[in-house]
Amino acid sequence: MDRRSFLSILSSTPFLLSNFQKPREYKADIAIIGGGTGGVACALSALGHGAKVILTEETDWLGGQFTSQGVPPDENPWVETFGSTKRYKEFRNAIREYYKRNYPLKDEHKNNPYLNPGNGNVSRLCHEPKVSAIVINSLLSHYETMDKTSKPQLRIMKKHKPTKVITKGDKIQAVCLLDLDHGEELWVQAEYFVDATETGELLHLGKVEYVTGMESKKDTGEPHASSTGEPKAMQACTWCFAMEYIPGADFSISKPQNYEFWKSFIPKLEPPWPGPLFSFTTSHPVTLEPRTLPLDPEGNEPKSWWRYRQILDKTLFDSPTIKSSITLVN
Repeated sequence: MDRRSFLSILSSTPFLLSNFQKPREYKADIAIIGGGTGGVACALSALGHGAKVILTEETDWLGGQFTSQGVPPDENPWVETFGSTKRYKEFRNAIREYYKRNYPLKDEHKNNPYLNPGNGNVSRLCHEPKVSAIVINSLLSHYETMDKTSKPQLRIMKKHKPTKVITKGDKIQAVCLLDLDHGEELWVQAEYFVDATETGELLHLGKVEYVTGMESKKDTGEPHASSTGEPKAMQACTWCFAMEYIPGADFSISKPQNYEFWKSFIPKLEPPWPGPLFSFTTSHPVTLEPRTLPLDPEGNEPKSWWRYRQILDKTLFDSPTIKSSITLVN
């Protein structure tokens, strides 16, 4: 084929050239891969010091545990008075202010500085995941603004998953992200990369040395560490879902497959679990003694499984539309 014929084919089929477009590239001072609670906290700190930041997240909500993972903050009981940063206190206050501005709270709760929207026991601030997502977006939105004279200090890339890592020696030079909405790849370059993913994605992609579980006292010198390492000592995966109680309604379904097996399943643990895994009896987290709590979705019993992760308490609001309390099962 001569040159003229080849150029003629290219001109008549321009779509062939589109397959060879250069991938999009973005640069920043710091690239934070993962937009959970740690990733957001890291971004706010870096932005406060004037750094240009790229923040990526695999889901469409920033906030991790507080949002897409559906678990209220699980904290120490003294968090309102000490043991947290100024920025975290501001975040907690913003959550409460959102409820006070946008929800029909009863008068006696509107000025409560320690408002707990869910009145749950696991946290002093049990609340709905969507409210955390809104507040986090608000905290970051200031850094995303752009005027005629400057570029935004922050670029957020939701629904982007890391797929490749380019390294030189012990330094990460670039990370490839897959746009989950459009199936396109793009590259991020930065002076510093922070792995804030929920499962340490950059570690294995970049062939970074790492350990799992608990290290031994010999490895770290920690006075309270175990004498031997336990690489499999990790928290198990959990599934979370929201649940409301509607008196008189029946939502029973047919027994799922393997129902009888799981109903009576007792895990083999040392020290032993007190009985079937799926029951209202569990081991006390401190004493390990058997502890039985009621479910009580009516909310009359303050120490119940329902109140443990309750994220919305209907008794705090004066509205005909909030008919049920909502709890989270983990």
